[in-house]
Amino acid sequence: DDKRGVFAGGVLPRGLALVLLRVALGAGAVAASVARVAKGRHFPTDVVGGGLVGASLAELAVALGPTQWARLKYPVGLTMTAEAVAVLAAPALRERGFLIHVIIAMLWCGSTL
Repeated sequence: DDKRGVFAGGVLPRGLALVLLRVALGAGAVAASVARVAKGRHFPTDVVGGGLVGASLAELAVALGPTQWARLKYPVGLTMTAEAVAVLAAPALRERGFLIHVIIAMLWCGSTL
């Protein structure tokens, strides 16, 4: 019976641990978003749009499961790689913060559920 999760040393029920993880990650995303807008790095609409895309992808990943999600990531990863190569080849296209976006894309493509 797998009612206990690997989170919190198996002390919390898996469902509660996942809810707490989701809340913590969501709070971190909101804090980062507010900081980006406050520093003038993004417009509020950029942050809201990115949050909606990110939340949608997270829900899709959970709904699909690890195998189907991994299959979906290949074409997306190829697209992101092509974009990174194009921007690296043409420095005039680089925006401030480009490197962090490339690192996040690489982590995303290499991740699993």
